Amino acid sequence: MDRLVLRPELLKEMELIVKQVQGNLKIVQDRQKIQADLKRTPKEFQVGEHVFIKVRPKKSSMRLGSCAKLAPRYCGPFEILSRIRQVAYQLALPPNLRVHNVFHISVLKKYVHDATHVINWNDVQVEPEGYFLVEPN
Repeated sequence: MDRLVLRPELLKEMELIVKQVQGNLKIVQDRQKIQADLKRTPKEFQVGEHVFIKVRPKKSSMRLGSCAKLAPRYCGPFEILSRIRQVAYQLALPPNLRVHNVFHISVLKKYVHDATHVINWNDVQVEPEGYFLVEPN
């Protein structure tokens, strides 16, 4: 059985190569972090503002309609009642929606007020399984 004999010079050379690779990885990770931070925008909402809730067409209990491709991506707007934690907000939901009223900030989107935007909550109904049914006007 042949054994690999490592001389001190070979060990030092291998340590230098490992340090070079670690330094290169650090440079690349820093570059990726800078690029990711440019695209990241911090969100924060105030009590009384209105927000939309992101709805996942196939996985959410707040699903609208039967066709996931044509289903709306957001539901709302809903008023923010309070800030529970740094990333959780309590919303004022209508009584016919049987969904927990605390949402993570990642599923909220700011609503820019439009005077012509009027929502009739009588058109939105929730099935016993928790699905929305939207009746056309």
